[in-house]
Amino acid sequence: SAKAAAKSSIRFAVRLVGRATNRAAIGSRATVWSGEHRQIAEVQSGGSFCSQNDLRLHFGLGGATAVDRLEVRWLSGKEEMYRRLPADRFVTVVEGEGVTSVQRFGGSMGSGVR
Repeated sequence: SAKAAAKSSIRFAVRLVGRATNRAAIGSRATVWSGEHRQIAEVQSGGSFCSQNDLRLHFGLGGATAVDRLEVRWLSGKEEMYRRLPADRFVTVVEGEGVTSVQRFGGSMGSGVR
C-alpha cells in the first residue's frame, strides 16, 4: 500500500549555517549514521552553468526511526557531533551553536533560521 511504502522510506534533511565558515556552509560535510548504514553529503553550490543546488542535505533512512549520529565537519575544520536525532525531520545546525531547529517535514523547511 502507499501508506506502507511511505513508512518504509523515512527521510532526514539538514541545513547547515556557518558562522566561522561561510554562512551557506558551502564545502562543509555531514555524515549520518542510522543502524549500520553511513551516508555522507557535502554542501555544494552550483552544479553546472546557470544552476544552483539545494543547499539542504537530504538522506534516506529506509525504515530507521532515528539518526543514531550526525557528524558535521565545517569548512573551517571544526567538527561537531549530535546523537539520537528523530527521523522524518528537517534539522538546522548552526556552527558553534548546535541544533537550533527540528521540524517535521512539510510547511516551510528552512524558515526561522537566524
